[in-house]
Amino acid sequence: MSRLPMAKELVLKVIQNASGPISSNEIQNKCTNFDRATIYRTLNTLKKDRLVRLVEIGDGAIRYESVEDHHHHLICLKCKSIHRVELPEIEEKRLSDIQQKFQEETNFKCLEHSLEFFGVCANCK
Repeated sequence: MSRLPMAKELVLKVIQNASGPISSNEIQNKCTNFDRATIYRTLNTLKKDRLVRLVEIGDGAIRYESVEDHHHHLICLKCKSIHRVELPEIEEKRLSDIQQKFQEETNFKCLEHSLEFFGVCANCK
């Protein structure tokens, strides 16, 4: 078996088991059997296969999370903490309707979306 399928399985498991979005450095620290290049190739493959999505929190670092469940984030600009937000079903429906409207009006095929709220958490206020 080539190393990429083995790496894909391990990296995906690391991302799925993470408590929140995880950086490539954190993934590398947990997948010590694979070099950095293999980790990056694997992350690109997982992204291309739509098994993970990118999360950017405004600090220049890209993080990854599983696409298994749809949610959004509250991101503190001071301490960089990330809190998961699940919107009520009716609000998710509104977002879906907005996405559908944009697609119809622009003939743009949306493959995914993200919604991040940036501000200051209760601890940093």
